[in-house]
Formats: sequence, structure tokens, C-alpha cells
Amino acid sequence: MGGLSLRARAVLGGVLWIVFALGVSGWLLVGAFDGIAERTFSRNLSAQLDQLESLILTGSLETAPSQTRLANPRYLQPGSGYYWQVERPDGALVRSPSLGAEALPLRDLQVGETSFTARAPEGFLILTRVRVVRSLDGEGMWRVYAAEAVVRLSRDKLEFRRSLFAALIGLGGALS
Repeated sequence: MGGLSLRARAVLGGVLWIVFALGVSGWLLVGAFDGIAERTFSRNLSAQLDQLESLILTGSLETAPSQTRLANPRYLQPGSGYYWQVERPDGALVRSPSLGAEALPLRDLQVGETSFTARAPEGFLILTRVRVVRSLDGEGMWRVYAAEAVVRLSRDKLEFRRSLFAALIGLGGALS
């Protein structure tokens, strides 16, 4: 009959089980990492919005807009992929030095915060978070934008996948 011996079937079953377990483990780990990376990316943008909102509420942005600096020095470098912008109640824009003379796309939003993807002045994809802030006197509405290049998030995900794939191949080889 030419069927596989009991030993060969046991080895084949073990190898298939290892491949299955490593595949499921890899899938779960990639999903977990992607979720963590995306939340961290989003939290970083929200932290930049928090800084800008505090500048609005303390009046610093109105009194010295050209002196406005955020904690991250990448907002100073043109083309860095890190941008912020504030639309004042009078429609004037205050922008990060990284934007140069360009502006982020404006959105008509209600009070709250939202996200959208757009193109940076240099042409690459950015994720932009927007928050509408009421001034202390309650009269004016400020739109606060923080944006970061999506390619950074994609690179982090790719680097994790490569490392994980290499580790799982090594582990699979050791278990086989």
C-alpha cells in the first residue's frame, strides 16, 4: 500500500502542528504590535495638540506666535514629517517652522477632535489630528492641527514583522 509509517506520520503531524502554532502566534503578535504602535502614534499627536491647546489657553500663542515652540525639535526642521498648525479665530494661521510657507489642509469641524489623512507639502502621506478649542472668554474658536508622516508608523511595523519572522523561523527550525 505504500502508506507512511507510524513514525513518519508522527513526525509530519508534529511539524504541521509547529507550523500552525508559529503561524497563529505570529498573527497574534503582529496584531498586538500594530494596535500598540497605532495607539502610540495617535497618543503622540494628541500630546502635541495638548501642548498647543495649553499655549492657547495661557495666551502665549496670541502674544508671541512666532516664538511658539513645542517640545519636539523635529517641528523645527523643514520637511521632517512633523507638523503643527493653529487656525486662529480671525482665520490667521500660525504654523510650525517645519511647514515653511506651506499650510496643512483645513477642515471644517465641530468642537472635539478628529483625524484625517492628507498629503504633506512634500507629497507624502500624513495623519492629521484636529481639535477645536474655545478660547477662555468663550468667544473664539481655534482649530489646532498636529500631523506626522505615516511612513514612520509603516516602517516600525515592517521592522517588527521582519524581526518576528526571523525569530519564528529560528524557533521553528529549533523545534523541528
